[in-house]
Amino acid sequence: MDPLVNAINSVTYQEIWPNQITDNFFKAIPFFTYLRDKCIVDFSGGTYQQYAFLYQPTIGGFYAPGSSFNISLVDQIAAVQFRERYIEQNVTVLMEDIKVRNAGKNAVFSLLDAYMSNAMMTINTQVAIAAWRHGQASGGSVADDRSTAINGLSEALNDGTVYSWDGNIFTTYGGQTRNGAIGSTYNSVPRWLGQTGGAGGKITYEQLEDMYQTATQGNLSPDLAVTSKRGLTLIKNTLQVQQRFGQETDPRYGFEGVRLNKMLITKDDYAPSAYYGVNDARLGNYTTGTITNTLTGTPAGQFPNSTAAPTLTVGEVIFMINTDTWMFRISTDPMYRFGFTGFKPAQDNTQLSGQVLAALNLECVSSRLNIHGFGFTS
Repeated sequence: MDPLVNAINSVTYQEIWPNQITDNFFKAIPFFTYLRDKCIVDFSGGTYQQYAFLYQPTIGGFYAPGSSFNISLVDQIAAVQFRERYIEQNVTVLMEDIKVRNAGKNAVFSLLDAYMSNAMMTINTQVAIAAWRHGQASGGSVADDRSTAINGLSEALNDGTVYSWDGNIFTTYGGQTRNGAIGSTYNSVPRWLGQTGGAGGKITYEQLEDMYQTATQGNLSPDLAVTSKRGLTLIKNTLQVQQRFGQETDPRYGFEGVRLNKMLITKDDYAPSAYYGVNDARLGNYTTGTITNTLTGTPAGQFPNSTAAPTLTVGEVIFMINTDTWMFRISTDPMYRFGFTGFKPAQDNTQLSGQVLAALNLECVSSRLNIHGFGFTS
């Protein structure tokens, strides 16, 4: 029987190379990078974060001399309100590991630093994946309860009548009811990019251009489009055929993509996808599937009704985003700004636990200047 440690291993040091831990798990998240760099707005306290907006014009018009004016007092301004949302990531270690074993010259790298770095990457990824979804309670036309999550793109970019990519219809946003007193001022109509029978379709240049123009008002237009790796492949193929293809690298962030008008189209490894999407129990779900269609009549956004298409295949999704219209709100308190609580010892053992904490939300101040579409698979 061989000894537990043989001769060569008894007299030879082990080499750990390189002196770092290779990340074989996390992926690239360009959209969240843009949010963190361009859209962060401090939240220093208060019950809500509130944004006022105009939802209708004043009254008046052409008149004949001597006629009476309409001097009725009409509401013209409303507001959306959001609450901060909370997220944590736990870090647990044993005192024996960090003080006795992973110590001195034989500690190639710090176990504690590695755990802390992993926690930060995890919490950032969780927020990035949640950004594609919603933060509303279940009920009515919303199937899943995500009332503790951030208010993401699927609820912001909806019109209250047709489906977002996650199969929900959001009749409210920021506490305001769409298509009610405020009319359609906070609407963004999702665009169906599939076939009239509900199957996935081929993305066309006309569809991309039409979506871009729909979300453009004057000189205000989307500056960033995000899709999955598969989505970008299909879009490149379409633009290549149209001879409108031009590879471009964002000069600040280094992300590669193609340009359509003023907008860079790039890929995000965590963007919703039928091809690359994953339902990760710890990070979140960014897969796409099918939607049981209950729409009737002539739906908006080129959606077919349920008679023509009982089931809709979501396929790949593209988001066209005006980054100037988004607020990534984060608490100014250091503890709740991705800070660490510090380790708290257990009462009956040597285990130490602490949490990375954040109080934050994602809020859109003008839904109509953004748009998303889904249903393309080729």
